[in-house]
Amino acid sequence: RQGRARRHDGLDGDSLETFPRTLRWLDENKISFLKLFTPAPYPGTKFHADMTAAGRITDQDWGHYDYGSPTVRPLNMTSEEMLDGFRTVYQGFYSVRSMLKRFMPPPRRHLLETLAMLVANAKVNGYLRRNPAAWGTIS
Repeated sequence: RQGRARRHDGLDGDSLETFPRTLRWLDENKISFLKLFTPAPYPGTKFHADMTAAGRITDQDWGHYDYGSPTVRPLNMTSEEMLDGFRTVYQGFYSVRSMLKRFMPPPRRHLLETLAMLVANAKVNGYLRRNPAAWGTIS
């Protein structure tokens, strides 16, 4: 994954192992902040046409497209497994263990930026502990 973006059409190339592998990559590469999106087949796009042709669109309500709803049926897992995987990545990424691994020791050159990101991560950690189903609303 390093150095190039990956394209996911409804998580077709992914399996349940993708989630822990992604979390390890995020930690190893000291990624500062995370926002994941479930696949969103907006009408008028090739993705929408492909998913419609395959009969894989599960929700036509655009209001659900950016809030962690399963709008496309994945190939290699159930929609529930996909959402559980997203939730697991968020919980792991914003855990104290992960924050310590990613931000400690803080680099001297960017100390204030690192401390600001650590505070932002800690706030997300607290929010997710109080609202475990709210991972899809983090931005």
